[in-house]
Amino acid sequence: IAPILTDVLYSSSIEDARKVLHKTIIANAIVVVPAAVVVSIFSQDIMVAYGNEFSGDWDVLVLALSAGALSAIAMPLGQMFSVTKKMWAGFALNAVWATVYIASSYFAIDFGAIGVMSSLVLAYVVHLILSFILLGSAVPVSKH
Repeated sequence: IAPILTDVLYSSSIEDARKVLHKTIIANAIVVVPAAVVVSIFSQDIMVAYGNEFSGDWDVLVLALSAGALSAIAMPLGQMFSVTKKMWAGFALNAVWATVYIASSYFAIDFGAIGVMSSLVLAYVVHLILSFILLGSAVPVSKH
């Protein structure tokens, strides 16, 4: 997506680049959310394939799928940070993501895998919210 965003941004406007970004986010969501839902529906059966003792951990798989879907939706936002020359903002955002994930995992570790996966989902939710806030306030960049 970065080459397309770069081309649109530097040949048109930031508004056109945001339109491409929005369409990419929607396209990613259209692909990953239904896949995550379908796999979630069969999560208990999938977990049983690893052994009957794992059948009760289907919720961990559902959270992992949720985190993966959020990651796929967030991916184009990271590309927009690099295209708009906001690499330090992207770095700071990823540092916040890691801090939220590590800190919440520290407090949730007593809950086992469900706690760690919940922490990952939380980190991606925070990442998405902050990405939209930071990119929403992005100013047009120079075209040279």
